[in-house]
Amino acid sequence: MLLQDLGDLTLERRFWEFQNQQVILPYYEKALDELIKIHSLSFKDHQDSDCTAYQVEFSVEKLLWELNYAKKYLIQELLSVPLLASMEQKLDEELTSLCDELYQSPQVICHRDFHSRNIMLHFGEVSIIDFQDARMGPPAYDLVSLFHDSYVQLSDESINHLMSYYIRNFPHFRDLGLNADQWQRFYDLQKLQRCFKACGSFASFKVMRDDERYLKYIRPTLDMLMKHMEQTDLTPTLYELLDHNRTGWEQL
Repeated sequence: MLLQDLGDLTLERRFWEFQNQQVILPYYEKALDELIKIHSLSFKDHQDSDCTAYQVEFSVEKLLWELNYAKKYLIQELLSVPLLASMEQKLDEELTSLCDELYQSPQVICHRDFHSRNIMLHFGEVSIIDFQDARMGPPAYDLVSLFHDSYVQLSDESINHLMSYYIRNFPHFRDLGLNADQWQRFYDLQKLQRCFKACGSFASFKVMRDDERYLKYIRPTLDMLMKHMEQTDLTPTLYELLDHNRTGWEQL
């Protein structure tokens, strides 16, 4: 076993130290270089590999489990929103449809928790930690985790720059077989799924452990998510539910 002390400087901490996104972007590019290495593994022959990441995937059931986790801990538990049977059925059908479509995305090995607190900076270089949940899944999952990270607020300009960097430097991007509209569609679906799931995780820490440290990340994440749902009209039932209960989450 080879161990290395990476210190305690995360990409999140460096982001807030600099307060200048033009200065921090080179570190994000280095993080994407590491992500590209992970995603590229999927295009190598792995028929005889016993690597766990090849054996598990973001199935429809797993993607939906994450959304139901958020439905339970954010909406029903933290916000105490009663769901009528008719509303819940409509919401479940909507979320299942989203996951069914998202599962049609080409798959790569996903880190699964690729955000600024799991990216360490050590002597100017980037190292990735917390990859024990890696599995096959949409490449957009990791990109959304990084670009729409609840712990920092990247500007639209920075996100567009980093997306272009990823597409330009991922040698197998064309092998995904997606045109621009298809890529954007999968990204929009994944943004909704991943960010709603993140809110559920933050809510569960309060509900299950009485840990309030993560509550402050729910409102900005939901603000972004509501804007995204307005623009895409992907899940009108979820939007209506959250909109009718704004008072609860805007006070967090």
